[in-house]
Amino acid sequence: MRQILIILSMFCVFVGRAQDVSVTSFSLDEFDLTANVQGTAVSDQNGEKCALIKIFTTATGFTYEVGILGIVKTEQHTGEIWVYVPHGVKRIKMNHQQYGMVEYFFPMPLESARTYRMVLKTPKPVIKDSVVIRYQDAEVESATTLTVRVGKISFDMIKVEGGTFTMGATPEQKGEARKDEKPAHQVTLSNFLIGETEVTQTLWREVMGSNPSGYKGSDLPVTNITWDDCHEFIKKLNERTGKTFRLPTEAEWEYAARGGKGSQGYIFSGSNAVLDVAWHNKDSNRDKHNGPYAIKSKDPNELGIYDMSGNVNEWCSDWFGDYTKEAQTNPQGPASGQERVYRGGSWWYYGKSCRVSRRNSGKPETKSAMVGLRLAMSANQ
Repeated sequence: MRQILIILSMFCVFVGRAQDVSVTSFSLDEFDLTANVQGTAVSDQNGEKCALIKIFTTATGFTYEVGILGIVKTEQHTGEIWVYVPHGVKRIKMNHQQYGMVEYFFPMPLESARTYRMVLKTPKPVIKDSVVIRYQDAEVESATTLTVRVGKISFDMIKVEGGTFTMGATPEQKGEARKDEKPAHQVTLSNFLIGETEVTQTLWREVMGSNPSGYKGSDLPVTNITWDDCHEFIKKLNERTGKTFRLPTEAEWEYAARGGKGSQGYIFSGSNAVLDVAWHNKDSNRDKHNGPYAIKSKDPNELGIYDMSGNVNEWCSDWFGDYTKEAQTNPQGPASGQERVYRGGSWWYYGKSCRVSRRNSGKPETKSAMVGLRLAMSANQ
């Protein structure tokens, strides 16, 4: 059945199960500069900055068409989808296997480097606290993803198949490797799961009831948290979900950052080009932008994991200590120490400090806008 619905000056055409999805509002956001600033602006094939449509919806799984001009790029963010299109686009068609299709004609031609807000209405999902769903990620054959829902917030854990790898100053690190990255040594790990992204401020607030971060944003990683704060958060998360989340060990962190068994031997997590995968000093232009960036706004690594290079450092469970040359199995780090490990580099660091083997550490009571966390869990749950 086909229905044609006219609302004011905006025309929407619904087909199939179109009663399930509709556009409730569309407007130009005069104060949103996302489409026009370094780091988030995207150019089309002619070098002109795209128009950006921020589609606000809790649903995922949409595909998009805008006619012969074509979509330049799409990005999934928490609660919204960013669709970059050439200026002048007149309509957008959105398809969803469950909700059907909606074709929306814009009330005005879209302008270059401007940001627009579109709100989609879809059936309200049935929310159950701590629902856990397993599914296969079609884009990453080796990864099984565990999706966890806490209240209205969901996040993904990526299963990492265990194996043996060389940890530390491997050859691709070249002359950048520091003394504390040596000697390189063999480590064997069991299967485990690790967060697809850093823990966001939204998830932290859902569990803890507050947001300690100095630079605030729903898609930003939580920061200004001590090592002990992380464990208090994990304790409460475990109580709500019935799972046993934890911080990753330093060895697990590095193995996942390198891409696990699918590693291509990159210098950074997912690429030899730091700009592709890491928000860091040069890329983030810290003179104009202080603070971390939205999760999943750079490319993932071989396992489909985001931001393991740059954005924010991530606390690990280990005390910081010297490496030894002996092979190890599931190492937990030293029994005691003065500082805890954090890994990955940050938006404040230079690119070379975002290497997969680079080590950092801080006192457990350290709070910083450059340090957050990523969850891990054993695979036998």
